[in-house]
Parts: sequence; structure tokens; C-alpha cells
Amino acid sequence: MSYMQAETAIAINPVNPSNIVVFSVTSYQPGLFCAVSNDKGTTWSTNLIATGSGTDNLPGACCDPSAAFDTYGNLFLCYLGAWNNTNAYGWITNIVLAYTTNATTSPVFAVITNYNNPYGVDLPRLTTGPGYLSYDQAVWMAWRDNIDTNGVDLVAVMGANSYALGSVGTYIDGRQQISGSLGCSDASLAVRGGTDAYLSFVQYTATNSVVAMVSNPNGLINPQWGNLTYIVTNNFSYQVIPASPGRLLLSAAYLAADRNSASPNYGRLYVVYSDYPTGGSTNDLNVYFLRSDQNLTSWSTPLKVNDDSGTLSQFLPSIAVDQASPNGNIAIAWYDCRNGGNNVNTQVYGAVSRDGGATFSKNFQLSPGTSNANNLTIGA
Repeated sequence: MSYMQAETAIAINPVNPSNIVVFSVTSYQPGLFCAVSNDKGTTWSTNLIATGSGTDNLPGACCDPSAAFDTYGNLFLCYLGAWNNTNAYGWITNIVLAYTTNATTSPVFAVITNYNNPYGVDLPRLTTGPGYLSYDQAVWMAWRDNIDTNGVDLVAVMGANSYALGSVGTYIDGRQQISGSLGCSDASLAVRGGTDAYLSFVQYTATNSVVAMVSNPNGLINPQWGNLTYIVTNNFSYQVIPASPGRLLLSAAYLAADRNSASPNYGRLYVVYSDYPTGGSTNDLNVYFLRSDQNLTSWSTPLKVNDDSGTLSQFLPSIAVDQASPNGNIAIAWYDCRNGGNNVNTQVYGAVSRDGGATFSKNFQLSPGTSNANNLTIGA
């Protein structure tokens, strides 16, 4: 596809792990780039979806896609609506949450909700996991939800159940704005075993940021998000860095859980985020990892994941737990400037832990090419 792509989301079908789906923002608007592989990523087919006028039933899309499969093979997708749905202050006003049973490049979706807030919305994220019954699944979506015309916001969350392939409940746990999340962003969700769901977000000030978390032990039955916990305070808040010269970069914490009851790390939560060393250069961003104990009563000392010895930037990490592996293997990926020299040229690096986050592997390069934010001919 000849258009530029960015803000990529990826999902692997647990029913058929050879089936991998990628979504990203595209310079063709409205619309999302969609790529599908049925041979574990060896070959790909691509298409443009969510144009608002196609056969996929999706309203027009702007950006911020997030995607996940449930254990039945339902593929869930959320995103910000099209730019023509903006208010007078420049905020997009709707978020779409939809699902399909046909994870191909010609999917037909059913829209679960097209949530609208006239004050504006941003940064939707979703996750799937166990529901409140022994045989169902839950999908949770969180986002930045503005509460006035000045862009003051809270983190909000809603959810729905799925019962089988093609059977997704129409009941939506109506929007709940999270107490304690005023002025926060970068919501991330994780579901442990049973009904326990967790939501992390970042509170920003002009000089630092704090990663916070709330929990909901009730699943979708009378959900009560509370027990606000502060996990870590960062030196880094938000700023422009050489590798992101045109847009403020946030510390962006992301959450994951080990919910494999056979894993020795069952019940643990993990957090990954970016920060720079105390007293160091604000451009020396590193990727840090935290893990909880299994009772969630304490968190580990931050562990630096990137193993380079320089002062170049590593930023915007993501994290996933392999729920099928015996030890709950953890994978972390991030943008990395270690080979650029100028702290601008960026590649994607990764690392893996097979011992519940006690140690991580030597870093390895994932992307065959290099990105440069000053040269916007980028692709997914």
C-alpha cells in the first residue's frame, strides 16, 4: 500500500496462531491500514478498512487503533473516529469499539458502541480476558475522556462480554470515569484470572509523572474501579526529543498480567515505561520494567531493560505475556536510537524474559529498516 502508516496495533489469534492481524493509521483519511497473515507472518495481504463507506460496516477512522482476540477467535478493534467528527476545539468526539469473526483483509464488523463525547476523546486502548462466568470472556476499553472545553480529562472505561465465536453481549458497562485520574492519560488494561481487571494510567505534571493503578474485582457485574495505588514516580513527564521533534512524547506506561494458572508467576502484574536517570540527560530515555508480587502488595525496584551503554533514546515500550508458555514468558518491544548516532534514526528492539521478569535477554533488533521522524515516508 502506497500510503504512510504509523501507530501500529497487532493481534494474534489464539485459536489459530498462524493468523496475525495488524492495524495502523494511514495517511489516507478516513481509514485504517489492515494487514493479515495466515502463515505466522511469512506473507501478508493488505487492505484499507474503516473508511466509513466500505462493506466492513465500520464508521470512519482517524487513528489510535487497538486490537485483541478473545479465546474464541473474536477479533476486537477500537479506534478514534474520523477527523470530520471534531469539535470547535479540535478534539475528535467519538470512539468506535467493534468486533469481527472474520480476521481477513475483507472483514465485516459488528459495532458494539460508537461512543460520543462532545468535549472530545483520545487514546483508546482495549484488552480481553476472563469474564465473570467460567465460560465467558470480557473485553475492556479505556480512553481519555474530556470533561470540559479546556481539554481537562479523566480516564474512562467500559466493557462487554463474549460467549462464543460470533456471540458478543450487547450489554455495555456504561462509561465510568475513574476517580483520581484527573489530568491523566495513557490508560492501559490487564485482566488476571477470574474477574479481576486492572487499569493503569499516568498522572503528568510539568516536572515529572506518576504511574497509578486502580482495580475492579467484580468484572462486568457491578464493576467498581477503586483502590488507587501509586506504583512509581518518574523523572520524565512529557517533552519533545530529537527522535520525535514534532510531537510531545509521553512516558507511556503499559500493563500486562500472567493469567495462566499453570505458570509459577500466575497472578503477577507487570508494568513497562520510559524514564531518564536522575541527574541525567532528558534525552537519555530508557525502558524500565516493574513486577508485582502475586498478592499485589508490593512492586519490584525498576529494572532497566535496554542493555546499551550510551545516552541515546529508548522510548514508547509495549509489553505482552505469552499465556500459553509454561513460565508466562514476557516480551517487551520499544523504539531505539542506539544505532542512529544522531539520536534521530530509530529502529525497533526487543527483549524476552523467561523467569517472570527477574532477568531479560540480550536486546535484539526487530525491525529490518530505520525510521526518521523528519522523513515521513514511513510504513507498517
